[in-house]
Amino acid sequence: MKGFLITILIAALPLIDATACISEGNTHNRYMFSVFRHEAMTDGPAYLYDIDRFWQDYMGENGPVGVDYFKWNRDAILKTAKERNDEEMTAYINLLNRYFKACEDYARDAWSYPTKGDLAHRHQTFTDVLAAAKAYGGKALRPQYVLLQMRANMMLGNDNLNVELWKTSASSLPQGPWREAMRNIYARSLLKTGQRGAACDIYAEQGDVQSIKSVMRNYRNLAGIRTIYAENPNAPSLNYLVQDFVNNVQETIDQKAGGYDDAEWFRQIDAKQVYRKEAMAFVQFALNAANDSKVKSPSLWLAAASMIDYLFGNTERAMAEAEKAVAAEGSQRMRDNARAIRLLVSTRANKPTKEYTDYLLGEFRWLDSKIEEERGSSYSYNHYTDVKERVVHRGLEQLFRRAGMDNTALALCAMTNADDKYFYMEQSQADPTIYSENQNVTYSPWDEYFCKMDSLTADRLADYYRYLSSSHDNAFDQYCVQNSYHDADYFNDLIGTKLIAEGRFAEAIPYLDGVSMSLLSSQLISAYSSQRRYDVPRWFGKQRVSE
Repeated sequence: MKGFLITILIAALPLIDATACISEGNTHNRYMFSVFRHEAMTDGPAYLYDIDRFWQDYMGENGPVGVDYFKWNRDAILKTAKERNDEEMTAYINLLNRYFKACEDYARDAWSYPTKGDLAHRHQTFTDVLAAAKAYGGKALRPQYVLLQMRANMMLGNDNLNVELWKTSASSLPQGPWREAMRNIYARSLLKTGQRGAACDIYAEQGDVQSIKSVMRNYRNLAGIRTIYAENPNAPSLNYLVQDFVNNVQETIDQKAGGYDDAEWFRQIDAKQVYRKEAMAFVQFALNAANDSKVKSPSLWLAAASMIDYLFGNTERAMAEAEKAVAAEGSQRMRDNARAIRLLVSTRANKPTKEYTDYLLGEFRWLDSKIEEERGSSYSYNHYTDVKERVVHRGLEQLFRRAGMDNTALALCAMTNADDKYFYMEQSQADPTIYSENQNVTYSPWDEYFCKMDSLTADRLADYYRYLSSSHDNAFDQYCVQNSYHDADYFNDLIGTKLIAEGRFAEAIPYLDGVSMSLLSSQLISAYSSQRRYDVPRWFGKQRVSE
């Protein structure tokens, strides 16, 4: 096939274990446990995105939100405010820019030590900003100005003043991103004045995982979880600590199964190695917590116990715990988390009977709805896509292959890969200049689904395409093929070239005759094909193609 000659050449290189494809082999070790949104583990809390959206709305823009829109567009925002004769906003932006300019000076300290004069100037700037913010007498931008007061106090080290300001003024302001930003600074002030638990509870409620990670860095183990639990069995920070612990257990087992147990890797990804003894002690602690009448979210603890039991092969116990977790009290995110874990555990506890595939159909449709729900948000990651990937590749694919249902297993792999394929194909058809580097993505030796098809014989590949092109009585099979990429041109091309590779030239012709020119012209090789001289003997002489 198109990858065939590449494979032959690569096979000639030393020290390369090359088969029909050279995929590095995705381990699919996506984290399953998520009671915090996935991106919260690396990005800022949600209110920062809402503030970003505020500034975009002010500018009349509707781009993807992040946390740096004001930083990179503040001159343009100020210009817009002036053009609109928005004197109140202009004054606020000028003051906010003074504050940020002084803050940014600290970032340069890593390269050049500040002088006493520099430090005095910064201190005076924050003092002036604080005074101006206090003097604001309007209503429209009151939340922004109170936030600016708290920001200036923070930089001046006035933590006690910020605690008082929150209690007397800021906490009574309307709900919104500005108030949440103030609450975050209030949490920092609590931390600075010795109230660690109260501060971390606010961070956890806001999804400010980076702050929790910093404060809870010495509690990321069973002993730490026990300590926080003893202080408050419903401490919001336990949500983070439990999620972190369970995912660290998963990471430890996944890495060890892959032949890696490198402490340096765990340091790089800010994870902790957790081994069997501590993990199983946590399971018992979690089950006890779930039975504690003081605990308001037993779903969190039951799901944690289930996931760890699953990872250590205790399937029957994991399934019972997952069932209880789905029905137990907890937030909607916790119950959704438990449901996703139950689906994963079920792949070890069942055979592909009609009853089980009917269950899978309902769960996959639920997953699809959750995927769409997160796609509709402003966040950059999709936890439920990760769930589907792990469930398919680390559970169902092997389950169906063991039952001799290879076509279903391959269609499941196709389904998890379909979104990218449809995206690139649609982009290429709409405008061939867009994503041109990805127009051969479906022939890539680094594409797992393609490599799995490339490993098949021509007859098996043709059988698989018939499976994709047919209707099925089994509803789950029908769901799989409906959500898989099965373009006739693409498969005729694959099967035809596979037949050529097997020396079955006459059989290849009907397939290759069915390939449209539109597919061929979308391939990266088309530039060479269109300029090649076919009156020159093949393999001899180099034909250069003009760029």
